[in-house]
Amino acid sequence: MKTRFYLDIYIPGSASVVKKVLGKVVRIVHGHLSSNDISSISVGFPKYYESIHPEKSTLGNSLRIVGDKFELNMLSKSPSLFGMEEDFSIEVGKIKEVPESEVIEVIFTRDRSIEKKFKFGYENRVETNSVPFPPYVMLASKSMKTSFPLHVKMKPAEARKDGSYSMYGMSVEGSTFPLF
Repeated sequence: MKTRFYLDIYIPGSASVVKKVLGKVVRIVHGHLSSNDISSISVGFPKYYESIHPEKSTLGNSLRIVGDKFELNMLSKSPSLFGMEEDFSIEVGKIKEVPESEVIEVIFTRDRSIEKKFKFGYENRVETNSVPFPPYVMLASKSMKTSFPLHVKMKPAEARKDGSYSMYGMSVEGSTFPLF
């Protein structure tokens, strides 16, 4: 199998600051993937946590980007990402090889079930929720000129599966992400 490389981005600050800045970083990554038509880079959240209490679910304060060394290098040199380092003190790590012997494979996907519930009026219902609520990041859409939540779901995978990823870096057809 092809060697995978990763780049970690750490976002310091309070939970509310992290959530806001994380949205900006995800938008920059999305813009880079979209404008360069890249479907081989995956995005994941090493400190992902789901809870039945929505306010406790979190993507964490770091973002990991996995892919080809050349493509990660191009992304890491993005002027927009450099601007985030300057403006918000984010820390962009060095590109390293994924330590395959320490990896647990997972699948990060965009979870649209929450969006569908709101679309059909579920927000006014009182439900006893025993199902974990997926964490999200708010993104601003340039094309639609609006903001929307990108809910992210993580599930375990049995084995590594290389494949395509969406323009948000989420799994398409079960492609996996290395968690370590």
